[in-house]
Amino acid sequence: MRTISDKQGKMLKGAMLRGLTMAGGGAVVQHSTRINEKTLSKQASGSDDHEKTFTAIDVAVEIDMLAGTPVITAMMAEMLGYQLVPVETGSHVADALAARDAIQLMSEAMDAVKVINAAVSDNHLDAAERRDVMRELEELLKLARHLQQRVSA
Repeated sequence: MRTISDKQGKMLKGAMLRGLTMAGGGAVVQHSTRINEKTLSKQASGSDDHEKTFTAIDVAVEIDMLAGTPVITAMMAEMLGYQLVPVETGSHVADALAARDAIQLMSEAMDAVKVINAAVSDNHLDAAERRDVMRELEELLKLARHLQQRVSA
């Protein structure tokens, strides 16, 4: 009997889809990993047809690297009751928070708001719009996580 629940499987699939989207999509990622676009799509799909198809850990790490943030790895850690903490590798993490950080955060948030407003303007959210919204939200979250790290350093 598996210890990963269906809900957790869907959470992993969601993280895979977010990471894949942030990395540029399957058409781009396939050239930087050993998996083709079609298989990457199946591994990120939450459909019943592909509910038991998951990506290998080396591919998950490659996708996180291409995405620029550990989306998939963080989900795995969270499912195990852990939280990822970046290794401080330079003074940029400990830099003082500045007004420019607030402006950058606001700019990222407004990018997300614009994409969401455009996506829901017709009261329908198609697959392309969903990807665009997810990409903008991940970019916003990535910046927010970076600022959190700097504040807590």
